[in-house]
Amino acid sequence: MAEIQQAKNHSLRELQIKFDNQTQWKLNFKEFVAFLKAQRRGFKLGITWKTNADSEFYFLELQQYLNQKLEKNMECAKRNKLTQVTIDCGMIKYFWCVPLP
Repeated sequence: MAEIQQAKNHSLRELQIKFDNQTQWKLNFKEFVAFLKAQRRGFKLGITWKTNADSEFYFLELQQYLNQKLEKNMECAKRNKLTQVTIDCGMIKYFWCVPLP
């Protein structure tokens, strides 16, 4: 996330990240939310994450953290063009938006 933020003259509009069962993905939750808040309003982040037994507990921790720090109202996000996060875990999709300050 820190490397992506280095491109100050080129703000992102959308980013898609895909992880498979082999990927070891350990994200600093606080940095992740800071990254989201630093993006221009309307930014969309999509993560496709194929969870397995090893990563399921980690994902539950991430989900709980995002539930505390972000809002889960996607209709509000679309209507107000807020920054949106979608995590697709196969059969279930999770949505959050970054509230206005």
